[in-house]
Amino acid sequence: MADFNNPTTGNSVFAGLGQKYVKNSLVEENVLHRYASYNYVLTLSALSRNQLDNPDNIPTDAPHDIIARTGGIGDPNTTGIIDDTGTIDTAGDRTIKPTAKQVIGESQRVLNKGRDLYFNSCVIDSFPRPNEFRKLMNYTKIEMQLEEPNGITFWEKCRAAAFNNGYRNHTTAPFLITIEFKGLDSLGNMIDSPVPKRVYPVRLSKSSLQMNAGSTTYTVEAYPWTEFAMINAFLFTRSTGRILSNAGGTIQEMCTQFAKNLNKDILDNEKNAGLRETVDKYEITVDNDIGRLQTESGNQYPVTGPLGIFTVARLSPVTYRKNTSIIKTIEDLVRQFEKYNNIEKIILDQAKRFADGTKISEEEQYVDWYKIITTVKENPEFDNVLKTHSRTIRYHVKTFKIHILNFVKAGYGFSFDYDLAVRKKFNYTYTGQNLDILDLNIEYNAGYYQSILRKADPSFFNKILQQGKKVVRSLFGSGTFEADTLLPLHQYITTIDSESPTVQGQDESIGAKQALGNAQYDYLVNPKGDMVNVEMKIMGDPAFLGQDYAIPMKMGNEKVRAKIGPNLWDAQLGAFNFDNGEVVVQLNFKFPSDFDENTGLYKFNTEATPQFSGLYRVIKVESNLQNGQFTQNLTMARCNNQQKVTAATLRWSGQNSDDGSKSATGPSENFGIGDTDGA
Repeated sequence: MADFNNPTTGNSVFAGLGQKYVKNSLVEENVLHRYASYNYVLTLSALSRNQLDNPDNIPTDAPHDIIARTGGIGDPNTTGIIDDTGTIDTAGDRTIKPTAKQVIGESQRVLNKGRDLYFNSCVIDSFPRPNEFRKLMNYTKIEMQLEEPNGITFWEKCRAAAFNNGYRNHTTAPFLITIEFKGLDSLGNMIDSPVPKRVYPVRLSKSSLQMNAGSTTYTVEAYPWTEFAMINAFLFTRSTGRILSNAGGTIQEMCTQFAKNLNKDILDNEKNAGLRETVDKYEITVDNDIGRLQTESGNQYPVTGPLGIFTVARLSPVTYRKNTSIIKTIEDLVRQFEKYNNIEKIILDQAKRFADGTKISEEEQYVDWYKIITTVKENPEFDNVLKTHSRTIRYHVKTFKIHILNFVKAGYGFSFDYDLAVRKKFNYTYTGQNLDILDLNIEYNAGYYQSILRKADPSFFNKILQQGKKVVRSLFGSGTFEADTLLPLHQYITTIDSESPTVQGQDESIGAKQALGNAQYDYLVNPKGDMVNVEMKIMGDPAFLGQDYAIPMKMGNEKVRAKIGPNLWDAQLGAFNFDNGEVVVQLNFKFPSDFDENTGLYKFNTEATPQFSGLYRVIKVESNLQNGQFTQNLTMARCNNQQKVTAATLRWSGQNSDDGSKSATGPSENFGIGDTDGA
């Protein structure tokens, strides 16, 4: 690593600077650059019921019942008590079958010995935003490679660690992965780590081993404990049902009713039928902000009514069938709010808030959307029919920040200044400021376009309603523009009702808001279908080692992760909160245009590939800790129509000319949306 110590004083050049390395900027440095040399320590250990009941304490608790650790285990810090001899009597060729306590006792003795099991590598593959795998839920894969010099004791240790913490079935018990960074300054002195340790409660899902004369190598797959509720055993309904709403009923009341339906079905058709001894319990909760306006009044958005035009005071009933995704049913409840369907209002409201060229803050560039998070609690009761613990499964709908540029269409754009709105800025080749990027590949889809879905011709009555809508609604008028002149965003008309991420509902059709909302949903959950995608390999940065998405929720109606809070950036941890909002970074390029024949030096132009410089949404973070190296691969998509523009928004007059073309009244307030000024 680079040497950041002053050779004269021996002091770090970062002393007194905190985490900011650019004055009057949110941009954060990679804190690992403060080390002259560093390494990481990985630990796999057990997780107790008390820790899951009080998840805010997990990051500060010391690891216990340690199974494996980088550099050797040392003291395994076991918590269980061996209460039997564990001997197995034999008489001639007859073997007495060992009791369960004897088997556990032998596993506990193996764990207590602290036999070394080393980490060769750990790869955390995380999709921290809406994705094609789990839609509005997280999708994370963790793969560890462990090395044991002698013996095959990994699962013996796992069994004992789980039993010590009250779990009889170690294959479904929670475990904990801990990442700590340690390093030296340029003088060889150990320095205090600027990186708080990261903790990931996990469930071990799959393993394989290869054994030779010298050692045993394990490949172990895992996923965060917060994604345990996403497996098929919990995720689908097992009977039909209907969720009703009283006049003025809230989304929380309907979700509570849905959970009661699920719990009653388990009791009536499973426990009472003798299929199980205990019952699983579902909890479905909703943030108070879901469905509410992003304004000072905070009033609740209306629910979309008939024809997508009128509004009603209550949520509509929802019917679900057997083998229906519970998450899909929750989404159907939430997406009734006009807030998540009226995309044009979202764009217009955001444009009205700021003048042309306004510097916006980190929070101001985002729109309130929603995300569904989960957790599972393994209860002490053990079901002797199913041979597993009973569980409480919780689904929670929380506010999730989506960047405003996710909502732009051809002819839309914003002239915001994002200099004060990004936490991470990467400067690539020929900038002289590249400390992080190791490799970068750009995929430019020149054939990218957005589609407008043309519905069937509306009736005469509906045409009148559509005409009335033009009078009362603000639209972007004939002064359309090309916001990114080098990356033009354009549209085609189609009659194919597809679930393509680029299909948008026709604005004047029946149920237009709902159709547009469906298209926006498809676009959000298919981010790799965008115009410009980037694969970027960087020096490992703990900022992208977020852990909030892996911290379980408490059961009941307690606040969700109160200690973490709602912010996009965790200043104490020095990392993004992936469950609070999508991560947006700035990527800058600078390429030479030619050689100067007189000096032999490169000549640079000021524009320097503007079509690829700019804001990027981080879709996927792959963190690789292998052979003492820490690198990350970031998969990103460039935000569309982010170049500065200066023309005004126009209001439709509601009048059509004889040839059917639309007319506009002229410019209204300058919302920073319109024709490009060439910037």
